[in-house]
Amino acid sequence: MLEKNEYRMFSGNKGNQLYLPICDFWAKQGFSVSRMSPYRIQGETYDSKVGLKRRFVINMYEQEGNTYLDLEIRAKATDLGVVGGVVVAVVCWPIALIGGAISYSKYDSDVGDYTQSFWQYMDIVSNAQAANAPTGGA
Repeated sequence: MLEKNEYRMFSGNKGNQLYLPICDFWAKQGFSVSRMSPYRIQGETYDSKVGLKRRFVINMYEQEGNTYLDLEIRAKATDLGVVGGVVVAVVCWPIALIGGAISYSKYDSDVGDYTQSFWQYMDIVSNAQAANAPTGGA
């Protein structure tokens, strides 16, 4: 199982302003997204070709006009993927070692790509919302 956890601060944004863009991003990546509470979003996707389940959880915290997003993303082989891997390992040990190393590298790369894309998207959303925010003064 691969797991990555990162958090970022978005200045001047409220959690409720970021909720829909967060859901939109992950839905476009093929995740089934659900709201667990006003400050917690999670989603899952399953790749049947390789027997891989991906899951993300985002917790939002607001403090002094800023919103902090805590992103946890996991990639895990399903039972079917593990059984398939064991069968290949028994039949073709050297190929299984190479295949396992390539799979791990791909899973790690996927998690990194999702994470990087998400933060870039949220930077764009946050900056756009800040630019459109009303300013104090008359």
